[in-house]
Amino acid sequence: MSRELTHKDLAQRLGVSVTTIKSYRAKFPGAILPMGRGKPLRFAPEALAACRAIHGGFLRGLSIEDIKSILKKEFPGIKESERLSIGDEKPRPSPGGSPPWRREAPAGESTPEGAGLDAGQGAAAIQREAQAVAQRDTARRLERLEAMLAELVALGSRTHSLHVELLAKLDALAGLPGLADRARRPGPATSGTDAGAGPDIPGQPPAAFLALPVVVLSERGEYLGITGADGAAFSLGEFETHLLRRAGRLDAAGEMDAAWTPRGEDWVLTLRGVDRRIGGAGRDHAGVQEAGHEHSFRAAVTPKNNRVAVFHGLRINGKDVSDAFLRAFFKQIKDSLE
Repeated sequence: MSRELTHKDLAQRLGVSVTTIKSYRAKFPGAILPMGRGKPLRFAPEALAACRAIHGGFLRGLSIEDIKSILKKEFPGIKESERLSIGDEKPRPSPGGSPPWRREAPAGESTPEGAGLDAGQGAAAIQREAQAVAQRDTARRLERLEAMLAELVALGSRTHSLHVELLAKLDALAGLPGLADRARRPGPATSGTDAGAGPDIPGQPPAAFLALPVVVLSERGEYLGITGADGAAFSLGEFETHLLRRAGRLDAAGEMDAAWTPRGEDWVLTLRGVDRRIGGAGRDHAGVQEAGHEHSFRAAVTPKNNRVAVFHGLRINGKDVSDAFLRAFFKQIKDSLE
C-alpha cells in the first residue's frame, strides 16, 4: 500500500486546510517538494515531518526566518532545493535518487524508516527550541507584571497612609484640658434674633452662623448635609462640638487649642496641638504649634433658598487637601454619627 501523501492528506494529518499546506510550500521553498508531475501532487511521508515542524513553529510564535533556520539544520536537503518554487512540479533530483530532504540511511537500515526517524528527531528539536523561546518570553512578561503590581501597591500604601494619618490626628484632637470644656459647651439656644440661634460670644462666629446647617458640595455642585437622629439638619455648632468630642475619645501626649478666626468671607475653625510639660508649678504650656487643622466655612444660599454653612476647605499642617479628600472626611464624620 502506497505511503505517498497528497495536499489533502497532509492537511488532515495536521488539522489545517489545504490552502495552509500550499502556503507552507510557498513560504519554505524546497521543504515540501512533490514526488512527480501527476495530479494530484503526491509527497513522500517525510514531507509530513517538515509540515509538522513548520506548523509547530507558527503555533509558538516563531518568525519565518527562525523556522527556516531550524529546518535547514534538521533537513539539510532543503538548502540546496530552496530555489525551487511552488510552481516547480518536478522535484530537483538528489544524489542516490532520494528526496532532497531525506537523509542517508545507515547501512542495514531501510531508507523510509531511517528518514522517518531523522524527521521525528528534527521535529522534537524544533519543539524544544520553541518551548525555550516561549518560556523566556513568559518570564519577561511576568517580570514586567510584577514590577507594575509593586508600583500599584506602593501607590495604594502611600494614599492609605495619608488617610489613616489624617483620621488618627482628628481622633486625637480633644479630651484634653481646654477642648473638653468647649465640648461640654451648650449648643445654640432657642432665643435670639434668629430661630435656633443664641447670643453671640466674643471671638466666635455669630450665633446665627453657627445655627446654619453644615453642608459640603458634591462633585456635581449639589449641597450635601447631615441629618441628625431626630431628623433635623446638623448645624455648624453641632459639627464643631462633635469634632471636639470625637477627638476626646483618644488619649494624647499633648494638649489642643481650638479657635475661630474670621478670614474674608470665611470663618476658620483651627485645632492645634501644644506641648505639655510637668513642672513644680504644674502644667506649663510651651506655646501653640504653627501646624494644625484649619476647617473653613462660608455662608451660602442653596437653589431652594436655604441658608447653609458650606464646609469648603481643610488644611492639615499648612497643606490644603483635595476636594475629594474633604468630601471623604465629611462623609467619615457623618458615618460616625450613625
